[in-house]
Amino acid sequence: MIVQNLNITFSDIPSLWAFSEIYLKALPAIDDAGGSGYWYIDPTGYIFNNSKPAFITVHYFFDKTNVSIIDNLINPLYTLAKSMNGTNVANVTISVAQSRYIFPQPGGHDSTGGNTVLGTRLYSRRNLESPTGASNLVKALYNITTHYPTIIEGHLTAGGQVARNAHLDTALNPSWRVALGEVIIPIGWDDSTPYVVQEAMIKDLTEIEMPQLIAVDPEMGTYTNEANAYEPEWQKVFWGTNYPRLLVVKEKWDPRGVFRCNRCVGSERWDASGNCPAT
Repeated sequence: MIVQNLNITFSDIPSLWAFSEIYLKALPAIDDAGGSGYWYIDPTGYIFNNSKPAFITVHYFFDKTNVSIIDNLINPLYTLAKSMNGTNVANVTISVAQSRYIFPQPGGHDSTGGNTVLGTRLYSRRNLESPTGASNLVKALYNITTHYPTIIEGHLTAGGQVARNAHLDTALNPSWRVALGEVIIPIGWDDSTPYVVQEAMIKDLTEIEMPQLIAVDPEMGTYTNEANAYEPEWQKVFWGTNYPRLLVVKEKWDPRGVFRCNRCVGSERWDASGNCPAT
C-alpha cells in the first residue's frame, strides 16, 4: 500500500479555510484513485501545540505501488499550500509492503473512554462536485468552529466499493452508497464540569451547531457507531428508508424488547432510561 501525509500550518485563519475548500473539491479524485483516510481542520493549533491554524490529512492507497501517481495527484494541493504566505508544509508519500506496518500492533496502547459527544454527518460526492458544495461545507464548519472552538475530523471512508455495492439489499443506511465519508464535530469536558454545563454543551451541539452542518447536505444520514447519542431524528438519520423494514424484523424476533439500547431499532417504545415502556 501507499501512505500519503500532508501536515500544514498556516499563518492565518483565512488561508486554512481557503485550502480546506480546495482539498474538499479534490476528494472525489482522491477517491477515484483508490484513496481513503482522514483529514483534520484545526483552527486553534491544538494538534501541533503552536497556536497556528493547521490542516492534516493522511491518505491510504491499498494495493497500490506506484508512488509517482499518488505524488502527481497530491502535488497540486502541496503547491497551493506552499504558495500561501507563512505556511509550513510537510509532504510525504511512501510505499509499505503490508498495511499492518502502519496500523497499531497487538499489545499496543489504545486509550478508551472520555467525556465526549460527537455530532456527525455523512457528506456526499454529489454535493462536493456541485458548484457551491465545498464552499458551503467550509462556511458551515467555519461558523461552527468560530462559535465553539474544536477540531473538525473528516473521514474518507466510503465511495469506491461502498458505492459500487449499492445494489446489495442490506440494512446499511442508503446514505453510505452516495457518501465519500463523514464529518465529525466533537465536544468534550473534564470530569469537574458541572452536569448543568454538560447539558448546555450537548444542547448547543444538537440544536445550534449540527443544524448548520445538516443544512449543507440535508438528505444525508450518519454512521451509527460515531453519532450523536441525543440525535432527535435518529430513525431517519441512522437508518434512512430502511427503518420501517428493520422495525418489522425487530418486532418479529424480539417482540418484548429484550435487547434494547439508546436510539436503536424499536427503542422509541421505551422511555429515556430504557427500563419502562413509553406508554
